Amino acid sequence: MSMLTSRVASWRQVNGALLPAAKGITAAQSNGFHSSQPRSASSVLKMKDYGHRAAVSGVMATVFGCSGFLGGYTVERIAKNGTQIVAPFRCRWYDVKHLKPMGDLGQINLLPFNVKSDSSLVKMMEHSQVVVNLLGKDYVYKGTSMMDIHAEYPARIAKLAKELGIKRFIHVSALGASPDSPSEYLRSKFIGEEMVREAFPGATILRPGSMYGEEDRFLTPLGMCAKMSPFVPLVDGGNARVQPIYVCDVAQAIANSLQLDHSIGNTYELGGPEAYTMKRVVELIYESIRVPAVTVSVPFKAALAVSKVLEVLPFQQLTTQEAVIHQHIDRIVAPNARGITELEVVPVHMERAIIEVLSMYRTGGRYLTPLR
Repeated sequence: MSMLTSRVASWRQVNGALLPAAKGITAAQSNGFHSSQPRSASSVLKMKDYGHRAAVSGVMATVFGCSGFLGGYTVERIAKNGTQIVAPFRCRWYDVKHLKPMGDLGQINLLPFNVKSDSSLVKMMEHSQVVVNLLGKDYVYKGTSMMDIHAEYPARIAKLAKELGIKRFIHVSALGASPDSPSEYLRSKFIGEEMVREAFPGATILRPGSMYGEEDRFLTPLGMCAKMSPFVPLVDGGNARVQPIYVCDVAQAIANSLQLDHSIGNTYELGGPEAYTMKRVVELIYESIRVPAVTVSVPFKAALAVSKVLEVLPFQQLTTQEAVIHQHIDRIVAPNARGITELEVVPVHMERAIIEVLSMYRTGGRYLTPLR
């Protein structure tokens, strides 16, 4: 028994910081982060990567939207330097449990919350020095709207974060956000930026382009269509330009922005190193999965009319009106905008990373030559 007690005590001691020993003690309290303790901006800006998962940076971060595509990558990158994570979620616990192994014992804290309750939001942020907002949806579901998800909820979080004395607030928007965009998604994203900036003037706003990676909603649906369908439909021939970016690069930009003074109060447009037409993107997909390219041009108005009917089906990522509009408009980094390189990230070329996403659809998988 004495040997077991000694071993448990040694596991609780991590870099001089005592992990929670009792059920009633939160991870924040065990590291000295009480709501009455003043938050230090310097501790946030001087986070270091200690090189091992048992490191403790002395910083706590709340990541809203952790259950989404970008959320898991962001939690992993921020937790890598020893930052403790509060990961609020509204989905099933089963959908976020994969986040737990991304940090040491007690480092990733999964907590259910109500985004419409101020008291619940305060509880999620009261011990943190950093708040990252990743809330976003590219389609509307019952009981909410894009304005709620992209504007009202982020503004509420930003306002409460400012009142709590949070030092750094990172808000993730979308490339192409504009008040006069034909896309409701991009219009609501722009309004959300304005409301967040008003509530938290020092917020850092990031506008990533179409993100790709494992389990994405950009290359994977197109790859599935190219593999299983006799052709891939392209709105107006696929002439719209996009600037896709690897999701790991976006997550790294979020982590780096917390350590860079010049990112406070600024907006950055995050795009990959090269812009493509949608037709070229589909051609790269066909080349990667080793299937002869067959595309069909569909007029924008016809595609929009069909999408109004098809978006009621389960396959929403391919058939919504928003998906059609996004294939019709250009979404590239503005010439004079602050880019991802200012956040000390060198973006990966899509040609190098595309096989990591589409290997499941590729003839022969990851092998250089097809299996016979």
